[in-house]
Amino acid sequence: MTIEEILSETLQLPPDERERLAEALFRSLEADAEWERTWAAEARRRLDEMDCGRVAPIPAEEAMKQARAALWLQPIVTDPVPVACESEISPGPSESTA
Repeated sequence: MTIEEILSETLQLPPDERERLAEALFRSLEADAEWERTWAAEARRRLDEMDCGRVAPIPAEEAMKQARAALWLQPIVTDPVPVACESEISPGPSESTA
């Protein structure tokens, strides 16, 4: 049976059955068990670090500022700075013009 034949047959199903099928297909694409185990372990490790006091949680805004600074290889500025629109941000090192 070809993909076209399967699709033709599938489109004849009632909407609720097509939805079940679509969900099952989608889950099959993302069901990488090793990936899920790895991220679950990482989430537990990070939560344990916070619970034990080894690291302190920071506001999402500060985390994003630090991540952007690291990506752009810029020093982290701890003073509040207005956020520029993307069109106002200078290109990163690999995107700069000569």
